[in-house]
Amino acid sequence: MKDIFRNNLEALKARYESVYNYMAQLQKDDQLQCENVYIDESANGEKIVAVRRDKERPVYLNSRYNDDEFTNHWLEQFEDNKFKTTYIIFGTSNFRHVDKLLKLTGDSNPILIYEPDQDILIKVMSEIDITHILLSERIILCIRDINNEYLDAFLNHAVSYQNQHLAKYCCMPNYNELYPKEWKAVLEKIKYSMLETVAIRNTFLLYSEEIIANTLAAVNDFVNQYSVNQLQNAFGDKYKDVPAIIVAAGPSLDKNIKDLKQAENKAFIVAVDTALKSLLNHDIVPDIILTVDSHKPPVLFMHTKFKNIPLVVCSWSNKELLPLYTGKRFYFDTQQSYLSGLFYEYTGQAMVHLDNGGSVANLAFSLAQLLQFEKLILIGQDLAYPNNVAHAQAAYGTADALSQGRQYFEVEDIEGNMVLTEANMDLYRRWFEEQIEMYPNLQVTDATEGGAKIKGTKIMTLKEAIRQNCNREVDIKALIKAIPPQFEDKEQEEILYRITHISDELEAAEKKINKGLRDYDKMTELSRKNKRHTKEFKDIIKRMGELSEFIDSSPELNLVNWYNQETEWSVLGTIYNTKDNPQEEIKDIIQNGTRMLKSYVTGIHQLKEDVRKKSDITKEQMNQYANQASKHINNILQDVKEAQIDHIDQYMKEFYNDFLIYVNALKTMEIKDSYNSLLSKLDVVVEKHEHNDYSGLVDILSKINGEIIKQES
Repeated sequence: MKDIFRNNLEALKARYESVYNYMAQLQKDDQLQCENVYIDESANGEKIVAVRRDKERPVYLNSRYNDDEFTNHWLEQFEDNKFKTTYIIFGTSNFRHVDKLLKLTGDSNPILIYEPDQDILIKVMSEIDITHILLSERIILCIRDINNEYLDAFLNHAVSYQNQHLAKYCCMPNYNELYPKEWKAVLEKIKYSMLETVAIRNTFLLYSEEIIANTLAAVNDFVNQYSVNQLQNAFGDKYKDVPAIIVAAGPSLDKNIKDLKQAENKAFIVAVDTALKSLLNHDIVPDIILTVDSHKPPVLFMHTKFKNIPLVVCSWSNKELLPLYTGKRFYFDTQQSYLSGLFYEYTGQAMVHLDNGGSVANLAFSLAQLLQFEKLILIGQDLAYPNNVAHAQAAYGTADALSQGRQYFEVEDIEGNMVLTEANMDLYRRWFEEQIEMYPNLQVTDATEGGAKIKGTKIMTLKEAIRQNCNREVDIKALIKAIPPQFEDKEQEEILYRITHISDELEAAEKKINKGLRDYDKMTELSRKNKRHTKEFKDIIKRMGELSEFIDSSPELNLVNWYNQETEWSVLGTIYNTKDNPQEEIKDIIQNGTRMLKSYVTGIHQLKEDVRKKSDITKEQMNQYANQASKHINNILQDVKEAQIDHIDQYMKEFYNDFLIYVNALKTMEIKDSYNSLLSKLDVVVEKHEHNDYSGLVDILSKINGEIIKQES
């Protein structure tokens, strides 16, 4: 028996270091005795596992009569195994089920086994040889409280939108009776992972048009700006002992924001966009701001101290913000990013991708991890709606109430009470919990002082968190300021040339794709004539592989991909469905491939048209933009005249948005005098609005209105 345990332990060492270390330490301390678990024999002489609970009769995890036959019956649920089916099995028992599932499935079928009781694994390792299972590359063994992160990693990487309908999960016999809470927790993780995948798909479909427009505006800006890669290189591991404070804009931020002043120059203060005005109103200048949403309202940035604070952005970020800002912008990678493709071509490096749990606060957390901060403090991270309020007051000018017609539900708050939240907020919370579980080196403090409870965090007030953690003076602002542009002048010229000649690249790509469509037609003909094994057929398959690699690596086609999101997600949803015979399988592949290539051709034409429109704004469009801005100005002037100032913040929010659309159009049309004049006047508007100087606001808005009317004529 000692030899069996030693061999199993060596197999663990090869693939599961944390589990090996746990077992080796128990062996060293002579603590391998597990009185509540024992190995029995079935009537057929098979080794089976039993668990004692509270001196009651034992609960058997295998058949007491013929375990081999019982296992064969258990496997019948998986007889329709398909390519890319993934398996999540709750419980190991004696591993006979796992051994047979390995033989039933193939290399494309990863299997995760989650064992909630370490004692079961100890007892099995002591008496049953499972080395071949532990060494199998297709098996992922996850033991509760030892390597929980393996389950999260498996769900992130092995279960995707393409194959989530093929994911199979089940509980081994009697495990749900012995470990109901643990089984429920695993089911919750699976559910969360699938909801997150669908949420990402829905976001892409919903905002694809905005993302395209923002990317086209961002490409020229990107050339002479910076990358998050540069931040990563500059920071290194200099600040492991310094906390990163992630400031979100939950309603609790109004409680403790004044305390944050004590952390300046003693922490890395990272603000999400909606928290910015709250900070600046308290004379707290964050080290960096993150803004990602393609439709984030410009009103959030309307502050006299905003212009020079470094921004972390991506190609999706709202293009209307660009005229407001003179500071550094650090770009990170997003899915299907034209910019990241260009970055790789000119640097040979992959642009940094930040793990995204769905919210900008999740991204801020990922940024802090990337920059090797190990002490993370969360504030304003309510992830719920205490007192039915959605944001800190300064974000939108008022403490905005909950929207009507949305579905809210209750979760536990940090004090053990119940608080309202909704599905997206709950996904963000679960993402934080997953990260904390996956990275045990992180010390995460929740100093939000309200809101939903985030498991794995240490809860304390912000004052106490600062007192305990902010003990070293740092000048992070100077470090960021010293970072040079990412491209030399010559490289900037080359990239700009590439961008301005994107239509040439698209025409060349379209020719290759049309050739691929002709190849699919030929494949159909050869398959119909039963010539699937000929050299001609194999040559076509080789060319299709080369075309697929070209599409994946082309920055321009990454951008085109935003035009065919609906087709892509539709194809991805069926890509791993198998057919009854090879001819039907090939027919399915050809149909899906043809749909995708045709959608690329359509997308290329749409992108070329959008590039043309981007620099060809009509007089009618200009008048429309001008009229919208003027309408909001007139509303504001009327409200001030009638002393009805309650509506001014809402009118100002609308004015900022439409005014920036107008001045951006002036810039595109190269009407430089009006552009520069109106932008300088906007600075005065922001100042007057910020200080509630309504007399001064009326004066400057009247001048802007006169200039807009003059420009129209």
